[in-house]
Amino acid sequence: MQNYAQQLYHKIVKYRLDDHYPEIAALKVRLEHNRLSQFVVRAWLRKIEPYVEQQKRCWNPFPAAAGAEELGKFDIELGHLKQARDTPVGVRFIARPNHIITCGGTGSGKSTLNRRIIRQTEQDYPDIRILVLDLKGDYLHLPDELGRDRWRLYSWTEGFRMGIGPPSGPLSPSTWINQIAKILAAQCNLAFSQSTLFGRNAFFSQPN
Repeated sequence: MQNYAQQLYHKIVKYRLDDHYPEIAALKVRLEHNRLSQFVVRAWLRKIEPYVEQQKRCWNPFPAAAGAEELGKFDIELGHLKQARDTPVGVRFIARPNHIITCGGTGSGKSTLNRRIIRQTEQDYPDIRILVLDLKGDYLHLPDELGRDRWRLYSWTEGFRMGIGPPSGPLSPSTWINQIAKILAAQCNLAFSQSTLFGRNAFFSQPN
């Protein structure tokens, strides 16, 4: 391989771009067989930079996802894979218990995704009971949107009192909300799971 082709091949392998983009997987094969002109190689060096930056911002170590036929049908369809627009992704209720962790940076769409799951569950599976513990107030509109005949909103700003109220003093809710959630889950006969995120690329999950 010549110099530009070596640079391109190195970036594809280093950032695993061929695992996530079919056109780059095909490009890699052509590079391995020395079937690209230097002009095309230089053009691709510029073209793959957004993909490289995406991997730097949010590293995806996983291989290419399975196709739509292999994944099958989801109970709640949430969208389609960015790298394969014809492949849907979603949530299944068949194999219980299920646990979902939604993580991402500020503004990445965590609350939007959770609201989508809640809406679709309410619409397609009304027999499933949903309890939302909303520390930030992102879901206060749900009773109005989904119907106050089925949804109830309780807020400590509207006179709600609870025997397991939070500790007094200047303690952040993030230090005690998991314990409140655990007690509520026990009283409502619900499965409970808590997760603690730490570091840059790791998480620890502690089911109870």
